[in-house]
Amino acid sequence: MPRLLVLLILLPLLPAADPPVAPAWAAVDAAVRAHLAQAGRNAPDGLGLRVHGRDDRVVFQRMYGDMAADRPLAVASSSKLITALTVFAAISSSQGRLTLDSTTGRILGWKAPKADITLRHLLSFTSGLPADDRFMRNPQLTLAEAVDKAAALDPECPPGTRFRYGGTHMAVAGRMVEVVTGKSWNDYFRSAVADPLGLSDQARYYCTPRLRLGEANPMLGGGLNATMEDYGVLLGVVFHRGAAAGGRRLGDEELFDLQAKEPFVVAIGKTPMNRAGLPYHYGLGCWLETSTPQTGAAVISSAGTFGFTPWLDRENGYYAMLGMEDRPGSGSRFSVALQQQLKSLIAAAMAAR
Repeated sequence: MPRLLVLLILLPLLPAADPPVAPAWAAVDAAVRAHLAQAGRNAPDGLGLRVHGRDDRVVFQRMYGDMAADRPLAVASSSKLITALTVFAAISSSQGRLTLDSTTGRILGWKAPKADITLRHLLSFTSGLPADDRFMRNPQLTLAEAVDKAAALDPECPPGTRFRYGGTHMAVAGRMVEVVTGKSWNDYFRSAVADPLGLSDQARYYCTPRLRLGEANPMLGGGLNATMEDYGVLLGVVFHRGAAAGGRRLGDEELFDLQAKEPFVVAIGKTPMNRAGLPYHYGLGCWLETSTPQTGAAVISSAGTFGFTPWLDRENGYYAMLGMEDRPGSGSRFSVALQQQLKSLIAAAMAAR
């Protein structure tokens, strides 16, 4: 067979070359490639970078290795930012039945000394409850059953006195939403957030997210599965402080302003951020990437242990995410270090557009 004919037959099977990178984004692309090369064998098999501008259009997107923007990923702790968004939507639609100051005593019937824990404490991980509990990881339970078991746990400290990073707080917050709305968490998330925003059916919470099991007891601090495309829509709503396309609103603007501030001056032990050498404190469901957390952060983020890392920068007018699903721990170390490099490069690229 002539060589030219063979080449013509094989051509559709060859991978398409990456499109050229616009000059303003060359430094961003180069930084990602250098970080992947430096990681060597520890680099993820697939990585995506997606950047949206203030008008929500995708201004830069590139997939490296085996990754696609429409692939469902277990986003781990990146779930926390979306859980907070869903809680804000419930607060705004509850007609005063649910606020940041609603207590576990009033909503869930908890007794002292845990009855004074508020939704604000829960979303800021300052509830005083043990940070992680085995009941939250049991797919055989419902969220109501798991939280009932958590209600019997002894508090570690009074609410509002210590930051403890973990999933118990958000599970209790989610149960408060279930009680007020009369819907399971996933049903409320889909009906109030995902479906109105036109997200794919892939966007939902699980108890064991990599296996996609346990929707009745979803891990609200780390169980969301979503594509980069879907997560970008959700992140855009947070960026716009609750405003969505078509004039829809998911949460009052004030809630998103409060989200970007540290609500309590508390003792902070080991966190994923200070283990990475970063001094960031926590707001309501997000890290505050600032040295002045009590006055507010223009940049907030929510990195996950498998490496999925979303952030938004209201000062420089963009929001972005690194999409990946790697090994626990190693993924976040890779992605958080890369995200810290990319922040200033993306800001420069946005300014040069």
